[in-house]
Amino acid sequence: MKTLFPFGVLIVLVVTLSGCLRTQQAPQQTSTQDQQNMATTESETQNVMQPETPKTITGSETLTDLSGEITRSLILEQSVLGWKWTKVVGGYEGTVPFTEGTITLTDGVPTAWVFVVNMTELKENNNNKKLMDHLKNEDFFDVVNHPTATLTFTNALPTANPREFLITADLTIKGITNPVEFTAQFNEDMTAAQTTFDIDRTLWNIRYGSPSFFNDLGDNAISNTISFTVSVSFE
Repeated sequence: MKTLFPFGVLIVLVVTLSGCLRTQQAPQQTSTQDQQNMATTESETQNVMQPETPKTITGSETLTDLSGEITRSLILEQSVLGWKWTKVVGGYEGTVPFTEGTITLTDGVPTAWVFVVNMTELKENNNNKKLMDHLKNEDFFDVVNHPTATLTFTNALPTANPREFLITADLTIKGITNPVEFTAQFNEDMTAAQTTFDIDRTLWNIRYGSPSFFNDLGDNAISNTISFTVSVSFE
């Protein structure tokens, strides 16, 4: 005799299985929704944290207003004149400190300045005392008789770049004055500037070791060119 599976039990099993299937599917739906919410939150966070692109100076309309006449003094501890001198083999470089200086701006354009450096405090980067003593004597800068050198402004012409000027000035070394020309870059509010320029030292009667005046120097020949790097700050 066959035993019949109770119909009521079958119904209970079907209902139970359906409930289990719904229970397993529900977390998947919730998980998908959570992922969407997380993606939205992450996108919003990225938008909030994205840094703003710095503004670039593209014209005078974006610069600090410097109308009128302003005179500023050098900040001595933040200003330095660097020098570099090459030989056939090797070379030397060092610094000279400023002792005083002022600059006058008229409507944001340099119209006057005088910078003075102390030649008695000329330094060589490797603290070569023999070299420094030689540079200070009459063969080179003769600092006993000429303890200072000066750079005096004569003219400034704006270039195509904001806060940049083509400068002409008079450079006095050993009591001899010659004109120099260079491009100077100022910061946005013109409280700092920097430039580089070269000179032919023989124009200031600094002829020691010059191949233009002495023969058979060989490796002891010293270039006529002295390169200067100027970095100044104003208050």
